[in-house]
Amino acid sequence: MRKMRNVRQGYIDGVISIYRNRSDNQSSFNAVKNALDESDLIRVEKLRYNVESKRDGDLSFAEAHDRSLSLKVSTPLRKTVKADQYAITNGVLYSLYDIDYDDHEERMFLYLEEVRKL
Repeated sequence: MRKMRNVRQGYIDGVISIYRNRSDNQSSFNAVKNALDESDLIRVEKLRYNVESKRDGDLSFAEAHDRSLSLKVSTPLRKTVKADQYAITNGVLYSLYDIDYDDHEERMFLYLEEVRKL
């Protein structure tokens, strides 16, 4: 029999903030500008997380989509977090390019590509 873990107790590796682009962060010809720092973004969520190991399948998926997997974390499940957003933790800005949901254990796995150090 599989033992259920208490999800609320398990996120001990750090805190990650999830952001979306500001709607007014556009160039003069209405193209969305890349986020350079926190002032270019609007915070959506602030979550505790665990760092997860990167499986071969995760690395292959990232490579197939012309991405690199810099960090994989698990957090409590939040439906406001979307795959086209940004994340900041430990002074590093990441692009959030994929999310796997585990509804059974009420958590999600975030796949992050480093954009720049802040």
